[in-house]
Amino acid sequence: QKADRVFIFLPTIPERNVAFLGTLKCGAIAGTLFAAFQEEALLDRLSDSGASVVVTNAELYPRIQNIQNRLPALKTVIIPDSQTAEAQGSTKVISYRDAMVAASEEFDCAPMKKDDFAYMLYTSGTTGRPKGCMLSNAYFLWAGEWYAALDGVCSVGRDTERVMTPLPLSHMNAMACSTMVILTAGGCLVQLDRFHPQTWLRSARESGAT
Repeated sequence: QKADRVFIFLPTIPERNVAFLGTLKCGAIAGTLFAAFQEEALLDRLSDSGASVVVTNAELYPRIQNIQNRLPALKTVIIPDSQTAEAQGSTKVISYRDAMVAASEEFDCAPMKKDDFAYMLYTSGTTGRPKGCMLSNAYFLWAGEWYAALDGVCSVGRDTERVMTPLPLSHMNAMACSTMVILTAGGCLVQLDRFHPQTWLRSARESGAT
């Protein structure tokens, strides 16, 4: 629902981007969590944000399962992979694939204003407890437009670039810069699962990254 907090706790897989964009289209507020987070870090962000939905996979779900009784606002856990049945330890768990099959092909985006909140970003916590920052639709649109308008070595051509990034969507650079410049300027986002020093140049060559 509009204004719900939806947190995405997934490794770097396509469903991560689908969940992020789908959350925004519903008018809900997205948040992302690093897949390396353990239970205390998850509990801190999810309880503080009042998250009502978590999107995760069967491998990571046990961390959520172990703390969900301490998250009164959490209503639904969506699991995208085929192992959903193995994670059915709670009535809160639903299958992403089953929901997609049952969903209508027609969808009307929620009407949103530029100043409406779109994303909740938590600081790293290096100087204290992580703090949730509320970022608006305008913030993300501006970030993409700013990046697309750069010149010199950072110039971005319209509908021509292939941007490769090893950073997960939980990272601000990948989310607000790499992802948004492609949505703003057009082109292709090449999302690696992580940085691999031995194969980095080969990935850039094979992907046609510009």
